[in-house]
Amino acid sequence: MTLNLRNTLQRDMLTACTVDTAPLTSVMAGWASGKTTGGAFVQSVLSAARPGTLRLAITDTYGRAERVLLPTFEKWLTPDGWEHTDAGKLWVNPRNGSQIRVVNYMRASTRASTSNPLEGINAADAWVDECQALPPEVLSKMQGRVGRDGGYPGIILCTGLPVAGAWWVEAAEKRDDARVLVARSDANAHNLPEGWLDQMRATLSPEEFAAMVEATPRPPKGQVFDTFVVRSWPDGNLLDVDPEEYRDQDITMAVDFGRQPAVLFIANDQERDLDVVVDELQPDDVDVYQLGDLINARGWRIAHAAGDPAGKARSDKGNERSLSELRRIVGVPHIRFTHEKERVSIPAGILTLRRLMCSADGQRRLVVCRSVWERGRHHGGRSIRRSFLGYRYPESGGDHPKKDGVTDHCPDAARMWAINFRWFDRSSAAPPGFYNFDKTQQAPRPTSGAKGWRPSARGWRPRG
Repeated sequence: MTLNLRNTLQRDMLTACTVDTAPLTSVMAGWASGKTTGGAFVQSVLSAARPGTLRLAITDTYGRAERVLLPTFEKWLTPDGWEHTDAGKLWVNPRNGSQIRVVNYMRASTRASTSNPLEGINAADAWVDECQALPPEVLSKMQGRVGRDGGYPGIILCTGLPVAGAWWVEAAEKRDDARVLVARSDANAHNLPEGWLDQMRATLSPEEFAAMVEATPRPPKGQVFDTFVVRSWPDGNLLDVDPEEYRDQDITMAVDFGRQPAVLFIANDQERDLDVVVDELQPDDVDVYQLGDLINARGWRIAHAAGDPAGKARSDKGNERSLSELRRIVGVPHIRFTHEKERVSIPAGILTLRRLMCSADGQRRLVVCRSVWERGRHHGGRSIRRSFLGYRYPESGGDHPKKDGVTDHCPDAARMWAINFRWFDRSSAAPPGFYNFDKTQQAPRPTSGAKGWRPSARGWRPRG
């Protein structure tokens, strides 16, 4: 088979599976993006590179295999000399003895998971198609079947449509050695009929078009930050700007303390009227001194900071306080915090963040640099991407999100920043960052009679 690929998704699939030999590659791509053809290409190339071995092509039902997989194999494998038997369930390359077996993974709920169609099969590699229609258990069962033919390392390719909570994508994101590929329908634009995209836009609902064509599924039920849209600004909350462009600017640092801390570095882009997350830091099992060293190693010019008030009393060594120690190590004048009940309320802080992500008039003021966001796609640790997408309300209801120790620390840091620096809508009359009125952190008193300000028992504060 001679391949001349103009489809970037198919090129990336081949690179991940046949060049990088990633043990798991998960693809989430829109209608007509070419992912199924890409899967057939991967199986053909692996068959040539691993002669005499067996690989699996798995889907949910044989009916879907007849409609989707078999016509694709017929189109691309038959001209290359492949033959099929058993009603198309077994494909054989007579030139090198390689085989592809089509398996439909259907297990009745009354049967144990050990009684599944993959038991007893030893394969070199596998492709799982239409993952959105399959249970997550298929991946765990598949991992025990690949890498057992010919001595080659196991390779699994998973492909599916853009759906919220895509289990095959989430599984890959937790692994450092896996690959995640996301593609819109227009990755295959050169093969789409003329006017296809316009027709889809005219006939689909905005939500369905965003999911199935633009690969941006609706947030899952219970997602806290459902106003955060994974698209380029101004339509979404990802800013296609290199974080290094903010290297010489003053940065505000937001911290959630503890042994599993989270730190966000936020720049104020006055030209675009945006607050931009330019970096993040979420190390595991560190004390305040190690955290301070990691922050300093980032090299940002930190001028302002906000943190969890619990850090004022929490100790990491002796009787020294985390908040004051971190302030000393990093060299920031103040780490702002507040005890005001209306602001420390978790629902109120979340509402502030949601409005910054998308206001009632559609303005998106809190954004994340795309490279920072995508960095979280390729490693299994905590990240702003995993946190913003995975931060959920409990299924039982309530206005306090679940505390799972993984997705909650980063939102807590963002909330500390919001309630201390963006509690009120920005006003030209308000000094930047002057939103905390704790007596131990008083900012200089504004000029008497300044527009928009009023005195109070606890200092000067904005009107309203």
